[in-house]
Amino acid sequence: MSAANTKQIQELRRRTGAGMLHCKSTLDATKGDLDLAVEQLRLDGVTGAETRANRRTSEGLIASYIHHNGKLAALVEVNCETDFVARTDDFAILAQQLAQHVAAAAPIAVSREALATETIDAKRLLSWRRARRRQMSSMSNGFSGITTIVAPPAMPA
Repeated sequence: MSAANTKQIQELRRRTGAGMLHCKSTLDATKGDLDLAVEQLRLDGVTGAETRANRRTSEGLIASYIHHNGKLAALVEVNCETDFVARTDDFAILAQQLAQHVAAAAPIAVSREALATETIDAKRLLSWRRARRRQMSSMSNGFSGITTIVAPPAMPA
């Protein structure tokens, strides 16, 4: 392996986070073209994610966040495939930060199915009104990049 190839592999690993052998084989296939190799690895990553989507995630952590006033809390379960990942500091930090984010976001339901149709329609209408207000404001400020105004979503009966 020449020094240029080693440097290319290191650069490709830095840019993509892919394994060394995967980077080497991709660089060989793309005849040393780094940009093409990055694109190829990105496409391979999408394929890899699709194959991993059905894997069982039986390991993980449960993290909690309790606000300092004791009136707000969140409990999250974050799963992964192996206990090696679950035991890393990065995974524990991720779980803790997700718990904090959930608490800060103040969700009104755990899943869309748990929401009443009226709530979804009301949130959709509110979002449409905010977008329309921003659009009209930007038009009045001399910005003319937006030329059409979309009709509001269907109103509940």
